[in-house]
Amino acid sequence: KIMDRLTRDYPDAGALAKGARFRLAAQQLQAKNFAEAQRLYREALAGATGMSCLALFNQRVFRPTASWAAALATVIGVILASAFVAQTALVGWVDFAHHERGPWLFGTWLGVGIYAWSNAEAWRQQRMLARRRALGLVDPREQPHPVVEGLELADQLLAERGVVFHHPDLDRVV
Repeated sequence: KIMDRLTRDYPDAGALAKGARFRLAAQQLQAKNFAEAQRLYREALAGATGMSCLALFNQRVFRPTASWAAALATVIGVILASAFVAQTALVGWVDFAHHERGPWLFGTWLGVGIYAWSNAEAWRQQRMLARRRALGLVDPREQPHPVVEGLELADQLLAERGVVFHHPDLDRVV
């Protein structure tokens, strides 16, 4: 209203001032969206990098000699990079954050698959260790025991709080 009173004798000036206010508000909104988009972009880049590294970890640790695992880890990295670039170029990260639309949606579900692969490989390794133990191929004192590991974790957590306890089995050298 103040602007209307100041520019009542100059209608063109009032329209110009209102237009400038609109442009300023639009620029502020774009700057806010730009900052949000940059934050989301960095978070998605970190996510793509982390998921690619997890796929590479699965290949290098669980299946170092399997060519299919190396090919799968490579394909996962390429798909994640492609989805990231496509989301950035086509739809944008703000739209994905608010509506979960765009190519990155496939990348997020691919992440679920990578975690499932890690889980399956870990269970496979656990079964192999159990078979070795049953056959007597592993010295029981050298194989970690879940109860002892749990007590060690509890000891560490309590030590952080200032409570310390010791047990002869927990003081072994690993």
